[in-house]
Amino acid sequence: MKYDLFIRPRAEVGKIRFTYRGAEKLSLDSDGSLLIHTSQGVLRESQLIGYQEIGGTRIPVDTKFIVHDEGDGVYSYGFEIGPQYDPDYPLMIDPVLLYATLLGGNGTDFGLHVAVDASNNAYVTGSTSSVNFPTTPGAF
Repeated sequence: MKYDLFIRPRAEVGKIRFTYRGAEKLSLDSDGSLLIHTSQGVLRESQLIGYQEIGGTRIPVDTKFIVHDEGDGVYSYGFEIGPQYDPDYPLMIDPVLLYATLLGGNGTDFGLHVAVDASNNAYVTGSTSSVNFPTTPGAF
């Protein structure tokens, strides 16, 4: 799931926090990506795009993930906002979505593993009982 946050003027951005249920830990990569550590591996939330619309112009605002250790093995994340932020205007925080697709057919389909190569091609292994698998154009 991806989301956009529309933050009203004068909101306390530092109080916004999210958690991942089932995550063992959250951390930040050297490029600022959010790493979600799970028993099945590490998920990555890539960079954020922050901006404000002021006078019909989109103004970029530096926006970064920040991780909070809540104690007892609970981690949350929020956002750190750069000095360009003008609290008199709404702020949009938009996580980057690298790609998305729907893969399946009219029967029972099981995706067991996903891998991504250096060109961001996704490879899915699993099984299907669908006679029309895959229904996604360009997939094979």
